[in-house]
Order: sequence, then C-alpha cells, then structure tokens
Amino acid sequence: MSGPLVTVIVPAYNAARFIEDAVRSALDQTYANCEIIVVDDGSTDDTRGRVAAFGPRVTLIEQANAGPSAARNTGIRRSRGAYVAFLDADDVWLPNKVARAVETLDQDPGTDVVYDWWSFIDEGGHARPQVCAPAHEGDVLEPLLMGCFLRPSVVTIRRTCLDQTGLFDPALSWAEDYDLFLRIALAGHRFRPVPEALTRARLTDASLTSNPAKHAAYQRRVLDRVFDGAALPARLRAPAFREAAYQTLLVNTAMYCLWRGQLEDARALLLEGVRLRPVSLTRPGFYIGLAMRTLPAGHQTWQELTGAADAVTAKLAELLRSLFATPALPREIAHEQRIAWSALWTALALMHASRRRWPRAAACLGRSLLDHPLTAPTALGRGAIGNWKAVRATLRM
Repeated sequence: MSGPLVTVIVPAYNAARFIEDAVRSALDQTYANCEIIVVDDGSTDDTRGRVAAFGPRVTLIEQANAGPSAARNTGIRRSRGAYVAFLDADDVWLPNKVARAVETLDQDPGTDVVYDWWSFIDEGGHARPQVCAPAHEGDVLEPLLMGCFLRPSVVTIRRTCLDQTGLFDPALSWAEDYDLFLRIALAGHRFRPVPEALTRARLTDASLTSNPAKHAAYQRRVLDRVFDGAALPARLRAPAFREAAYQTLLVNTAMYCLWRGQLEDARALLLEGVRLRPVSLTRPGFYIGLAMRTLPAGHQTWQELTGAADAVTAKLAELLRSLFATPALPREIAHEQRIAWSALWTALALMHASRRRWPRAAACLGRSLLDHPLTAPTALGRGAIGNWKAVRATLRM
C-alpha cells in the first residue's frame, strides 16, 4: 500500500506512567496499515523518552504545552491516513479495535464516524464492571444534545469529515471533544456503533475533574453555540427539548458533585436543573437515574446500584432535604415536595425489591404511600405485569 490508511493520534502531557501501555496497544493492532503519532504537549516528565524508545514505529512530535485540542490538531495536520483515530495516553485498545473500525467504514461509505463501546480499568489496569454501550446510529444530533455519549478514544473519523467540519477548538479547556462531535453531527455526518467493548478507559485522579461545575460551564457553552446557532434543525428548536438538554447536563453534574462530597454545589446545580422542568421531581425514574450517578465511574451498573441501596438512600435523602430547605425556594418546586419524596421512596422500593429485600422494599413503599398515595401505584402501573425490565424502561432509566 502507498501509505497508511489509519492515523492514530495520541496526545500526551506528563503521561509517562501510562503512555507505554497506550502506544503498545496501538502497535499491537491486528490491522497493520497504520501510522502512530504521539504529540508530546510540553511534558516535564519522561513521556518523550518512553515514546522514543519505540523507535521509528512511532512518530513523536514535541510542542510547547497548549492543551489537548492543540495537541490533537497538531497530529491531525501531520496525519496521512484516510481515517483518523484518537487514543488518550492513559487508555488502551483491544487488538481488533482498528480492524473493526476500518471494516465498518469500508463497508458503509455513508458513515463518517464509527465508535466502539468501552469499559473501565483502574490505574493498575484492573477491570471495573461497567460497560458503556451506546447504540445511537445515523443522525445522532438529538441524543448527542442530550449528553455526550462518546469519548475520544472510541471514535474513528474519516479525514474528509474533519476537513469539512474543522478540528478541535483550542479555546475550550474542557468539552472540546463534545464540541467537535456536535459540529460533525450538526453538519449532517452519520455515525455508526461497533457493538463491542474494544476500548479500556483508565480511571485516574487526573481523569476525574476536581471542578465539575467549571467543566459543566464549558459544556453549557458548547450547547449554547448549537442552540443559539442558525444550523440547528427546526425539529430540535422546541423550548421543551432545549430545557431537557440543559437539565440533563445540570443534573448529571450535580450528581458528580454529590459523589465528590460537594453537597452545596450538588444542591445548587440540581435546583437549577429542576427549575427547568419541575415535573421531573415527581417521577420515580428520575431518582433511579440520580441514584445510578451517585456511584463512581466504572461502577454504574444495576447490580452495583442495588447492592449499594442503603448508601444511595442516605445520599439522595440528604440531597432532597437540602433542596427543599433552600431559602426562597421557587413555588413551582416547593409545591412538588410531597410527591417528590413519594417518587424517591418508590424508586428505592423498586431497587430493594429487585434484590428480593422485601422488608426494606415494603418499608420504602409504605413511606411513599404516606407521602403521596398515588405515586407508587401510577409508577407500578406503567411497569406492565411485574416485568422488571419493563418497569425500568417505563421509569425512563
């Protein structure tokens, strides 16, 4: 072949601890027609030396520190491949990751972005139980506006797509990947999943932001660009959809703050989110979603959630008490207090019942009925003849 078909771009900043694992996983791909470019973004540790040890199989580019967007853009500009794949310096790929992406793109000329599923590993490389398996396909703008279901290490993009839509925005310190994915979707490019967990995302202290509220501010800035822009399709301009998108961002960030023990930030963000759609407080499924997000990344599974139901109960009850104790609480939210508590206890009853903890389930159900007699029967009625999968789907998990 005359040149590499796939360019793998690895931005690296002080990544000496994990860069060898990442590069080795790229070199060990079953698909061999690749070039690997590592862009060292002004590291002060031994990142460069560890990459240089791989020799000519890896192209090392050095630049002054300018952030991940600029590093990825440097790699894109130096790339020769028809397809571009990104690999964060602390993540790793399974050996057939690139082969499956190339196969999908080759077989479907109408698709410009493919993405695989991913699981999590800790700093020592040990697997965590959660697998992220989004299935959005084709025009993904609507689900993408409801939350970024992708990460850089899982996507492979046609270079022509990047030429048309532009590269990463270096002005964004965070959410630069979300911005790029939205611009690609907004331009009408189509996405397709590879339904296999081929990426291992490493959970490190560096990968977990200590300032989730600031991170959310960048995500909101990205959403503002889309919702305020002229290119947004008319079908997505309804105020209710915009409110739902912003609420999702705010509530997810609130739960991240709660997980980090930042109760006041969590309360403020949750309040801002539910003000957009106060009716959310009355839905048991809303609290199941909150409960899932009280768990750390890598552990957000139904089994882990129900296994930690007591701890989850304490956290959500503390958050809800804090919310309704807010001074000058808007009337439309204060009005929902009894139904909100009933919905929370209904959700917790379902969680306990799924593990056959009948006494605790009955206690939660009793508290739900005391707070508001109709909430639990209505939710259970939606669940259809006791099928747990149907119950969870109906509760909008």
